[in-house]
Amino acid sequence: MKNIPAVNCTRPMCYSVPNTDCPYNIGGTCFVVRFRQRLWAFTAKHILTNLGVSPNQVMIPYIVGGYHFFNLSDARTFENYPTDSDCTDIVLFEIDENTLDMKHYDESTVYDLDSEPDFPITGDMLLAVHGFPDELNKINDEGTALIMQRASISGHFGDRSQMTGCREIDLLGNGNLKSHSGFSGCPIFIASSEFNQPNASKLIGINLRGTTSKKHYLDIIALKKLVDVHLANQITEQGGAANPLQPSASGDC
Repeated sequence: MKNIPAVNCTRPMCYSVPNTDCPYNIGGTCFVVRFRQRLWAFTAKHILTNLGVSPNQVMIPYIVGGYHFFNLSDARTFENYPTDSDCTDIVLFEIDENTLDMKHYDESTVYDLDSEPDFPITGDMLLAVHGFPDELNKINDEGTALIMQRASISGHFGDRSQMTGCREIDLLGNGNLKSHSGFSGCPIFIASSEFNQPNASKLIGINLRGTTSKKHYLDIIALKKLVDVHLANQITEQGGAANPLQPSASGDC
């Protein structure tokens, strides 16, 4: 399918692996947004767990295929949310804008949640799933560099997901991929063709689980609430109070 402009916010998840020919590894997907006048990256926590890496090993490139990486000034997980909520599978990284290298940074590769298009959503709309599957993203045969390649798949809204807090997408094909491992953490969009405007697309959530026929995503409203919870706790921390990171009623997923 034809890529929509907002697809550029998607990035492969890279990791520092020192003392090797290629000092990086790769696996999973994330995406970068602007919200509340700050830069954030979202991904799925189980990616890090499955790969056995910690948040401080994560390296998010400015652009796909590049080796200039954002300075991630903060990482937040949400274990204290109810255990039956998939909010607990989110990792939120804050990107330090004070350290951006403007020679390599491009604001057009960031999805702006502060000024996103306001269009009505209907159940029959075409959806777009953009991620970095493992079979296309790996270390090259020489073991010296990363191969980064995005894949795109269309879908439609499905049934209410059996996963708490999530919604389901029925995919239209498998994108000619043997496996969809690596799509975790990728953004879900309503395709721009639905709005009859070439630059209009709407982010509706993050993919957390799935198969080659279905995806389960957490709604963008829940992601926005997680940012607000994080910002509220930053204020508490700066005031010197304890930080239990308990969700308020308005922050439930």
